[in-house]
Amino acid sequence: MDAKPIGRDATLEEIRDASDALLGHTIADIAGGDIDDDDPTKLKGQFGEILEDYYGMDPDSDPLPDFRKERKELKCKPLKISWGDYFYPKEPLSVGIIDYGEVAETEYWRGIEKLEKKFLNLFIVWFVHDDDNRADSRFIWWQDWSPSEEFEEQIQSEYESVREQVLNGEHLSESKAGNDILQTCPKHNSDFSSFEQGSYMVNSGHPELEKPEIRSWRIPTRFLVRMLADDADLEIKEHAGTEYVEIESLCNRSAERASDAPPLSKYIGEDSSQPKRFEF
Repeated sequence: MDAKPIGRDATLEEIRDASDALLGHTIADIAGGDIDDDDPTKLKGQFGEILEDYYGMDPDSDPLPDFRKERKELKCKPLKISWGDYFYPKEPLSVGIIDYGEVAETEYWRGIEKLEKKFLNLFIVWFVHDDDNRADSRFIWWQDWSPSEEFEEQIQSEYESVREQVLNGEHLSESKAGNDILQTCPKHNSDFSSFEQGSYMVNSGHPELEKPEIRSWRIPTRFLVRMLADDADLEIKEHAGTEYVEIESLCNRSAERASDAPPLSKYIGEDSSQPKRFEF
């Protein structure tokens, strides 16, 4: 069977069908086993590139959303296994460097270019991160997410708290604003109070600070797990003060969704060498 990747102008139905076909399969299944585990720092980008290739997206630097027609931004996100029975997002979801000048001039969060493009229409493909053999990391769920009306109001409130700090000439404080959905975080692996080279930027357009911290917009893990549970219609479980989803429950939902999925060979041009499997 010849491969028929869907491409950047795919319809929502085509995107969903291709994503259903992924469920239960590994990174190696769609990459032909060509996974480089030698440099862990490059794996995140590598997984994203493999997924883009699967969907038929040619590499480009165009600022438009990944799926052009449906205006969906593709994200490939790992889940880790916690306490043997639970899944939890391995990392927050970053949505771009903060432009302080833009924040100072913009009252409503939807007016921020990066947030409007990358926060409103997310298409997230979840996989289970395998520390021992990353090629065996298995796709487990996908979700098409935009904030509800309730979340819109909360995001705006959090954005206003961030903007207030900018206008007051304060370095952004994670404890003071944006802690639930719209969070800010330091970049370049530097704590916000550090004076390491690269932690600050000049000519930023900041209304008060000459060298503000380099920070990014992001969705924290504690909200990502709620997004995942809500989309998969799962009960959130609390253990040791943290919220999780049960491995068994998500695997069962994934198997249900995959039961009517097109064969993977429709998109990669050959039959997978591994059967679908949902045990972890």
